Amino acid sequence: MERKNAIELAIKSAIHLQLHSDTICTACQYLHRFYYYIDTIVKEDCSDATNQLRNCDTGIVVTTCLYIASKTNENHVRLSELISSVYHHVKAKQANMTVINYDNYQLLTKEEKNYWKLRDSVVEFEFYLLRVLQFNLTIDLPHKYLIFYLKSLSDWIHNNTLIEELFLLSWSLLNDYYCHHPESGKCKPNQCALACIQLAIKIISPKIRPLIENKQTNKCWYTNFDNSLKSDQIEIIIDQVLSITSTEHE
Repeated sequence: MERKNAIELAIKSAIHLQLHSDTICTACQYLHRFYYYIDTIVKEDCSDATNQLRNCDTGIVVTTCLYIASKTNENHVRLSELISSVYHHVKAKQANMTVINYDNYQLLTKEEKNYWKLRDSVVEFEFYLLRVLQFNLTIDLPHKYLIFYLKSLSDWIHNNTLIEELFLLSWSLLNDYYCHHPESGKCKPNQCALACIQLAIKIISPKIRPLIENKQTNKCWYTNFDNSLKSDQIEIIIDQVLSITSTEHE
């Protein structure tokens, strides 16, 4: 539940600050790696350092992940903006607000003691988080593969409207999967992209498949891009994507 709340908080704050999708996905992957570390590596460790990590405030964790992700992806945003946005969304959740009112949103000023307390906590936690992530901050996101594959498919389908529908749906599925599913980062990014396109094809129009299948070899279309990808592998990823969408509608 804590992981889910952290992901939702990160996405809401990032959208509020109009951060790029690659920054949002990167931050969510950092969160998944952090909570995996907490749930497995330090589960039996009762040292002061691990207790500090385990009990760290969710808002601080989210702010730090967004801050590092914005720097990694060169999506520049001031730390004061991140602190203020996350703080605003945390307060809204504590007040059980289903619809967030941004009319009363304002940046925390440097004259406020709370601002410096939060800033110091983020700066301190950044050191711990970098160690948890083993300073491995660059993530090969699947989005560029999805764009490349759809451009290739457009040469086979010759229907711009259909390609646009495929792009919008597969992009949305990919974002949801990569942000919300804890196993998404363990899949090969190009295979994540192919799975989301395959699912979008099933949803939008099964008639597309005969247009893009390899009739000579009788193989699935995605093997043109990845010969190693088997049907059972892609179905596993699709099931994971569907598990996210079904959870969102519960």
